[in-house]
Amino acid sequence: MRGQGAAEAADQLSQMINHYAAQGLEYVRLESVSTIVTTPPNAGCFGFGGTPASSIETVLYMVVFKS
Repeated sequence: MRGQGAAEAADQLSQMINHYAAQGLEYVRLESVSTIVTTPPNAGCFGFGGTPASSIETVLYMVVFKS
């Protein structure tokens, strides 16, 4: 979850692995996918109030299991 430290993230992953292992699934790996969305600049009205282009990166993490 956002705002967690490494220890909390590792504990959450460990709990998830144990939960699904109890259901017969085997942990394979942790994957990450990142995307960058860029918004074009806005010239504003007659050049006033314009905004520069900006980019936002989003990273998604997926835990992969196999049966």
